[in-house]
Amino acid sequence: MNTIKLPYSTSKDSKDNVLRYMKNQNNVCRFMYNRLQDNKKLTQIELTNLSNSMNNIFIDTWFKQCAIYKAKQLNDQDEIIFGGRKLFLERNSKKISREEFQIKKLLPLYVIGEAGRYGNRKFNFDFIENNKLVFKPDVKTKIDIQLPKLRKNYRKILYKLEELSNNKKLPITVSLDLDYVYITYDEYHLKIEDIKIKNRIMSLDLNPNYIGYSIIDWKSEDENTVIKTGCISIKELNDKQFDLKKLKVSTEDKRMKFLVNKRHFEIFEISKYITNLARHYKIESFGIEDLTIKSSDKEKGIRFNRLTNNLWNRNKLIQNLEKRLNIYGIRLYKIWPQYSSFIGNILNRNYFDPIASSIEINRRTFKFSNKLKPVVFPEFKKLSNVISKSLEEFGNGLIKLGTCKHWVDLYKQVVKNSKLRYRVSLDLKKTKVCRLFNRKSLLYEFISN
Repeated sequence: MNTIKLPYSTSKDSKDNVLRYMKNQNNVCRFMYNRLQDNKKLTQIELTNLSNSMNNIFIDTWFKQCAIYKAKQLNDQDEIIFGGRKLFLERNSKKISREEFQIKKLLPLYVIGEAGRYGNRKFNFDFIENNKLVFKPDVKTKIDIQLPKLRKNYRKILYKLEELSNNKKLPITVSLDLDYVYITYDEYHLKIEDIKIKNRIMSLDLNPNYIGYSIIDWKSEDENTVIKTGCISIKELNDKQFDLKKLKVSTEDKRMKFLVNKRHFEIFEISKYITNLARHYKIESFGIEDLTIKSSDKEKGIRFNRLTNNLWNRNKLIQNLEKRLNIYGIRLYKIWPQYSSFIGNILNRNYFDPIASSIEINRRTFKFSNKLKPVVFPEFKKLSNVISKSLEEFGNGLIKLGTCKHWVDLYKQVVKNSKLRYRVSLDLKKTKVCRLFNRKSLLYEFISN
């Protein structure tokens, strides 16, 4: 077992609350220790009954069980001085006051971890996003345990602990005193490496309403197998915020605050979901577009500007996703985005627009990760038959392919004609639709049949 000891910060009221729980659990632990000293043959049931018979104890059953376990550990040792010999001698020589001695001799609050309770029933682990733990001693109380800036090796360990605990795969025992938090875990779980399949790549196409993804096995640029595709819709969440905006609802209104908080929560849930998909399918590499979107007038209307400038949390998603992929050793590649949507929709017309675009990003990730050139543009002449069939579908004979020698030439011809719509629309007849996560979620996933 390994233990990480870290200083923490919290409010004065919160520390006073922690102290209350420490004192109460210490009373149980000392009482149990003394009973075991008198009779080492006491059973677990007898010890539980004794703890329940104590007066002025407000901690719940799990805190008591943890105290009993700690008392058993202490009882197995030869000699115990609560607070340690050094503190005892300092008090005898009157170097510290009685009040200081009473506090310093307290054992840290002790909560045993449980894998089935997301690692620990009294603590939520929020290392990846907010660098903190949340202590929940009872239903009504939540105490933020804010950690300091962490060294790289600690970050890597704590991020992986959070992922494993979220998947109910690891118990994490936490001890808490007035200055430090102690996080104890079995290091064996951190040594388990995910098996990855060579050149199996997952990629995303990100836009404000939809996140298209594809998972593909590559043998060469011309030979591949599509393993899975899908598209996560954030549109309902966006629409609800637009509806409130139309009603001129203040940003301080509880309905607007709820949707803003809901958006942040859902972004991180998407990140977890995508990471779990990548792990399940044994992804070797992961690709996204290398985009920097600045606030500006996109000349496509107020609604579009608001989507891209205000509502879109692209950077938050990517940063969180990158942290999670790094935990499992999945390499994230940021790929040149030029014409990816256009080329993707031309070459992959069996798929909805964001998915088609993600397949093109997937191809570029394969080329880039294997150092094959050119990365951005697939060979235009070799794909002329595929391009011709696509143009027959949406081009209405308006595009003269013979005059195009390059993808840029074709793009210019298509976009200058306002009658043409090259993006593939969602076909619900070919798509399975399901709500993501739970019935309260505002996210949907479209999965190609």
